Amino acid sequence: QPLLPMATDVTITTPSTILRPTITHLLKHPRILVSALCITWINVSWTFVEPLLAKRLDSFFHLGKKEIGIIFSLSNVVYIPAAFLLQFAFVGLNMRKRRFIVLLSIAITPVAVLLIGSGSIHCLIFGMLLLGLFPTPVWIMLLPSMQEDSLAIYPDTRHRRVANDLTAGIYNSFMIFGQVVGYVCGPVLNVTVGFGNTTWIVSGLILMQAISYYYFVLSNASDVRLKSVRKA
Repeated sequence: QPLLPMATDVTITTPSTILRPTITHLLKHPRILVSALCITWINVSWTFVEPLLAKRLDSFFHLGKKEIGIIFSLSNVVYIPAAFLLQFAFVGLNMRKRRFIVLLSIAITPVAVLLIGSGSIHCLIFGMLLLGLFPTPVWIMLLPSMQEDSLAIYPDTRHRRVANDLTAGIYNSFMIFGQVVGYVCGPVLNVTVGFGNTTWIVSGLILMQAISYYYFVLSNASDVRLKSVRKA
């Protein structure tokens, strides 16, 4: 009786294992594309504020340079300890629970943006603190989630490193794209519709991204799309 082949000799000849991973093919997968757009809009939530806030604090609230500098530092003061604490808090959580936390993070970030756009200095300060806290799970857990999806598309171990590297490249590219969108669109919208209305527009776009993340990443429909992409 012949011996069974070694596991290393068995190769599943699907398109995903035959073809080398590419950015184009990864972005055809809705989970990868929608997740990448999430980091784009999460970055927009801060970068659209950065070129506008100093002028607003000066002209609208009549604050000095010292007070403006303190307010700008609030989000970073919150983000640094939050990032370390979340690393320990989420150890052992399965990927679906992590994705749910990412969804919650995206969905409540608009609250911080709206508070920054309010006419109250106290709400603005609170919004800056929340803007350093709410998006933190996205920055920490979104990339591992995307890498898990890329390995599901390319299950062959020969493609693992390339798939991970390409996914990290997609993540960083869309993150930088969010900075560009925020820096460009923030001042344009501010001149056109005003600061308060700009925060409402940005908040709405982030909320729409949260809905997309739920449908394409968390819902059962995303599993069907994963199989369809792997067969393509």
